[in-house]
Amino acid sequence: MLYFIVPLRSRKSSNNWAKVVSDFNMTLKSILSQQDPNFKVIVACTDIPEHPADERIEIIVVELEERHTKGTGMDKWNKIHAMCIRIRELGGGFIMPVDADDLVSNKVSRLVNESGGQVGYYANTGYEYDEKAKRITFAPKFYNLCGTCAVMYCPVEDLPQSIKDYDNKKYPVLATHTFFKGLFEERNTPLKPFPFKAAIYKINTGENRSILTNNIGFKRKIIRLIYRGSRVSAKIREEFSLYD
Repeated sequence: MLYFIVPLRSRKSSNNWAKVVSDFNMTLKSILSQQDPNFKVIVACTDIPEHPADERIEIIVVELEERHTKGTGMDKWNKIHAMCIRIRELGGGFIMPVDADDLVSNKVSRLVNESGGQVGYYANTGYEYDEKAKRITFAPKFYNLCGTCAVMYCPVEDLPQSIKDYDNKKYPVLATHTFFKGLFEERNTPLKPFPFKAAIYKINTGENRSILTNNIGFKRKIIRLIYRGSRVSAKIREEFSLYD
């Protein structure tokens, strides 16, 4: 089974909760539009947002610790942890972490379900969409840029049993996305590159933590200054459910 896991920030840590919910529902739409309907979505949140009714969606409520009210990475990690514990209870499977404002290609579930083995994938390339400029650009080394960058096969023994289990080498799905590729290479079970661009990373949404904290590399900043991107094609809009 393929599980898309979506950690959603809290109302208290959001600049604009209505915008967070709107972006989240666009993310959900891109997931639910998969060409192969055999998958599940697990959402971890503090405040349950309005969302489409779909039997494949499961909501887990994770309380927000007071020290994480500023939207720290630890709150996101706690939510990912809770979802991974749940997937362990369900018997393990393929896991794709999805940030709640990113968009996913509708080809992902078909690729995973037709792979016929315990193979994971990483996004070597992807798209970056500037929500203010309404322009899209090619994004190299996408696995370093965006949290929505990999599908990992995680049997039960590779998933945490409790919040006290936090060893990234033992449970690589709990690591920061920039380590996914390397951790699976160290295990001699390397992830394969997606044969297509698997995700769109949205910027200038007003809620991007990496943008707000200026947490991007110098080269990436230069690329954004030089390449302003292009209009979004009808094909990309349909594949990623990218509708303004």
